[in-house]
Amino acid sequence: MDRFFLGQSPSIDAGAVTSISFLITDRFSILSFSAATQVLKTANDVLGRKAYEFDIVGSDTLEVTSDSGVVVRADYSLSDLRVEPRRRQPDIIYLFAGAIVDSTDRRQVSAWLRELVRRGGRIVGFDTAAFWIASAGLLTGKVCTLHWESIPIFEERFGMHVEVSRDVIVESGMITTCAGQASAIDYVLHLIARDHGELVATRVSEAALVDRVRACNEPQRVPLQIKLGIANDRLVHAIECMMKSLDRLVVIDDIADAVHVSRRQLERLFRAEFGLSPSRYHMVLRMERAHLLLSRSNLSVLEIAASCGFGSPPHFSKTYKGIYGVPPQQTRQLARGAASVSETTQSKLGLQRPIGAAPDEIPEPQERMLAQAS
Repeated sequence: MDRFFLGQSPSIDAGAVTSISFLITDRFSILSFSAATQVLKTANDVLGRKAYEFDIVGSDTLEVTSDSGVVVRADYSLSDLRVEPRRRQPDIIYLFAGAIVDSTDRRQVSAWLRELVRRGGRIVGFDTAAFWIASAGLLTGKVCTLHWESIPIFEERFGMHVEVSRDVIVESGMITTCAGQASAIDYVLHLIARDHGELVATRVSEAALVDRVRACNEPQRVPLQIKLGIANDRLVHAIECMMKSLDRLVVIDDIADAVHVSRRQLERLFRAEFGLSPSRYHMVLRMERAHLLLSRSNLSVLEIAASCGFGSPPHFSKTYKGIYGVPPQQTRQLARGAASVSETTQSKLGLQRPIGAAPDEIPEPQERMLAQAS
């Protein structure tokens, strides 16, 4: 097994107990939650004692529904703790936040987080927890991360005051943010290595059948070369430049200059790989950003159009419908009307296709959408 933890030695006294409160909000990620709890439980087993003790706190009620529909019963709710505080406050709060981040009253959560920071405690936020922590005013001037799907929405709301990283884990003082999902395992293993040393963390990894632990600064998403099956580095670089400019039109000559090819050569590369011109490909990327914002945020259609570089809402709506087959308002209605979209609707909206899939992998409706995008 590779050495994951760079020879770390224990940083806390033998016999010390770390107290952790798992704060869960409606539609929290059951994967992140289960990963963290199980790895900490395995660490206790490996150490032969309760090195980590934890309880579960519901942000509003005792019974909290996860993103998969599984209901978890908390030990306390935040309302309970305000009426009858526990004797011992946690050393760390693990905040597992749900996917819907705009409609929930976060005042109680914000107050509890601020109180912990005043006492010198630590906060670890998973998935979309950065929304909650930023709303509490605790990320201003700091760097954070969150699940990549929610980054565009977060940047629209907090980008002026908080720097966003695409790394899996970011530590910024007493606040750590993690992209969540499977990367929750990576974070907890790094915590164990820091607390109890490399040997213990490696034994926990073996027990959990984890054969690779990502470094904190690894990117969340699969590299474009692998995702799109592209071997041409210049084409990959061009797409990366486009993905950094989804809020505006790009000048294709500038992209060509950045990757050190002529405009004509760049056009040939895109047409050979995707059957689209660079400008049309960038338009599809902008519409994917729009789709994400329509599905996952409460931003108005006008605000979303502006954030995707459209000065005219009618032009935005026409372009969006040309690619997804429905107007922006219908996408929003579908997202709000059901927790999950049916397989038929997913196909209609083109949610299954990664941009740049091989032609024989693109379903027929998507071929029509791409043709209309041109």
